[in-house]
Amino acid sequence: MNKIYLLFVCCFMSLAASAVVTTYPISVSAPYGGTGPTGICQNSGNTGTVVAYSVCPTTAAGPALQVMATWYLNGTIVYPDPTPHAIAAGGGTIALPAAAFTYSTYGTYTGSNGLYCVLSWTTPAPCDSLTSVQGASTDITVNE
Repeated sequence: MNKIYLLFVCCFMSLAASAVVTTYPISVSAPYGGTGPTGICQNSGNTGTVVAYSVCPTTAAGPALQVMATWYLNGTIVYPDPTPHAIAAGGGTIALPAAAFTYSTYGTYTGSNGLYCVLSWTTPAPCDSLTSVQGASTDITVNE
């Protein structure tokens, strides 16, 4: 009887493990909700913000996808986040910490030169074969 019970438990655990799925991000929102902070002075640190991501409807069997977040301003990397982020099945957020970078050059950065985040990973997504998603950008003005 104990052997049958043990076999049942092992089979149940095997089924539970195979139910794990990998989801992939499909879009990323703009930092600061699309409205940049005001009164940014040259050589000051950034204020913290988050970007939200949504996931594609297609999943693959496997563990949670780990992505890397890289933040850009004026087309230049300003913060390569060193921490991998697990992608949640229903979407989620990824933070840019306060003082992660310094606004070293004054000017107005708009459109594709604004602040944005790129999420990247190694396995192509089953919904669109991408290995990265660039978020929407937020216009940033840095004063002298």
